[in-house]
Amino acid sequence: MTILLIDLDYFKKYNDSLGHLEGDKALITVAKCLKNNIKRETDFIARFGGEEFVCVLPFVEKVEAFEFTKTMVQSIEDMKIPHPMSSCSKYLTISVGMANAVPNDNNSHVQLLHEADKALYSAKASGRNRVV
Repeated sequence: MTILLIDLDYFKKYNDSLGHLEGDKALITVAKCLKNNIKRETDFIARFGGEEFVCVLPFVEKVEAFEFTKTMVQSIEDMKIPHPMSSCSKYLTISVGMANAVPNDNNSHVQLLHEADKALYSAKASGRNRVV
């Protein structure tokens, strides 16, 4: 099982520079793009709060999940939504924290979410617009 935590990079700056209505439009556009990346019926994506999304990918190997996630990151930047205040791109981008584990009695979904959250912070700290 893989859990992805997805955060729009510098979204507060986006809202501050372009306004909350543009921010809402951007969230909707990003959500549609993320959803369009999902191809399997077993995969799930949802807004997780603010400018964050969570994606659950059951029955997928770590390498395959990582490649899928890199494609997702690229698909957001490829939309070329201008972001005048971003420090990592001239377009709106996302950072993703990925956690992968084989579920068993020694781990839980809460633990997997915690690992994805740590990976997300690492993605942000290492420059954003990437998956860790």
